[in-house]
Amino acid sequence: MIKVLRIVLMWSWFVISTSILSLVLIFRRGNVHNGVFITHPVGQVVLKILGLKLDIENYEKLETSQPCVYISNHQSLLDVFTFCAFFPHKTFVVAKKSLRYTPFFGWGFSLSNNIYIDRKNRSKAVKEMAKAEERIRQGWSFFVFPEGTRSRGKGLGQFKKGAFHVAMNTGVPIVPWICQTYRHDWNSLKTQTIKMKVLDPFYLDKNKNLDEQIQKIRNSVLEYLNEESPGKQP
Repeated sequence: MIKVLRIVLMWSWFVISTSILSLVLIFRRGNVHNGVFITHPVGQVVLKILGLKLDIENYEKLETSQPCVYISNHQSLLDVFTFCAFFPHKTFVVAKKSLRYTPFFGWGFSLSNNIYIDRKNRSKAVKEMAKAEERIRQGWSFFVFPEGTRSRGKGLGQFKKGAFHVAMNTGVPIVPWICQTYRHDWNSLKTQTIKMKVLDPFYLDKNKNLDEQIQKIRNSVLEYLNEESPGKQP
């Protein structure tokens, strides 16, 4: 019963808040703070509804490392809310084109300085990524889940190279923002604390093998997950 109530409250708040905030964003087009204007209230209220509390180690590095490319591990749909609750200022996301037409979410996403990419059209995708790189050169940061999809409890997936090419082309660092492996108990009334950590920035070297550098960064993420999460990550 508690789980059902939480799900109803969570999605009700999501629909209501994104609808109202999206209307406000229409009059704030181009504002660099639009991202946090919508993500913070939506994410933080959902965390309270779910009985979740975030403990972020090195939280200050989220802002002081900018501009950069943030990478995070992707476990479940709840990641949308946990990371949104403390989403960095002047940061954008690149998402698949189909999300543009998602009711409520798509409206707010479109008005929050984010970029859509058509994965089925390579030439258009390349142009959109070039647009993303230009925005980074203007002082923006880029947030991405490099696994490309949710792990669903199967451990950390392999990293796709796109975000790392963007970082190398623009000269900004990779900043891993990691969330420990967790399983939310929807029926518990006790507050569940989820640990996160922001690692030191990694600067990519164009003169070194990119695959090896990506693996080094992935290993640092694995090291934290193995320290803070039950069981070993693959």
